[in-house]
Amino acid sequence: MNRSNQRYAGCLLDRAGRLRKNSAWVAQQFAAPGARILPVWRNRNLIALAENTGQTPTLIYLPRKQAHNILEIARETIFLGLEANIPLFAADISPLPQSESEELARNGKFLDLRRVGPSLAADQAALAAYARSSLRWHRYSRYCGHCGAPSESRAACSGSPRPRCSARSCSCPSSPRCGRSIRASASSSTSTTPA
Repeated sequence: MNRSNQRYAGCLLDRAGRLRKNSAWVAQQFAAPGARILPVWRNRNLIALAENTGQTPTLIYLPRKQAHNILEIARETIFLGLEANIPLFAADISPLPQSESEELARNGKFLDLRRVGPSLAADQAALAAYARSSLRWHRYSRYCGHCGAPSESRAACSGSPRPRCSARSCSCPSSPRCGRSIRASASSSTSTTPA
């Protein structure tokens, strides 16, 4: 498949499919000093803009040891995967007021991916979209679709993108809808021209 024209399909991240289900392993990755954090504020990614320099904008990753204030604020932190064996996490800091998010951004800006995505390198655009959409899905899946009880990620830092129902009698996992879409077009075989 040629992905050169699919802007957000270039994510080179190893999602660590089997390992991410092990909450102890995810916690170990989260505690690793080399781990990196991608903050997301109200569905906006933190971007370094190179205005008037001719350089392309870049996605800002924060080293885990420099992200204490972000992690304290984060509503939720999820494991995205491994990039060259370095663990990456997305942190949802949406509860921050705009003035505090601007202060936190320092040399960058929280920007809507639709605005800056085409200017990012393809792998960064794909990673930004993945972080944004994963956190957005968690934010909008706060309640069990089966019984209506609150859903929760079982670990302090979720390795699985599947929250579970908090009701012991239910405990159903939530899953994003991945069904195939069907496109149909309607056409008329009868003439609509006046006689």
